[in-house]
Amino acid sequence: RDLSSSSTGSRAEKAHARADVGSASSFTSDVYGCSVEAAARHEAVAATHEAVAANANGVELLKQQQHPEAVRQFKIALSYEPDSVQILNNIGLSYAKMRDFTSAYEWYAKAYKQDVAD
Repeated sequence: RDLSSSSTGSRAEKAHARADVGSASSFTSDVYGCSVEAAARHEAVAATHEAVAANANGVELLKQQQHPEAVRQFKIALSYEPDSVQILNNIGLSYAKMRDFTSAYEWYAKAYKQDVAD
């Protein structure tokens, strides 16, 4: 329970609760060498790089007409960036190239729902 924002509890309890939060943040800093916020930003950047790399691999495979493998790469990219309209469209294009128009439509619809203004 967070006593630091509660109207109940003594000043000592509130101070102790604040110290616990501070020590948790300090622990993260000591173990990982950075703040919780910095660690989260680092993870987000790493995920974006993974998504970009997998998407680029998918595009190259698509150019080489290796459509099933392209779909696998695009789905890897999508696991890092699940809201990416570009990746969703790339999966749709891959299925269209394989003449699986039902699947292509499903993926294009997902992309459209993600960004109806586009």
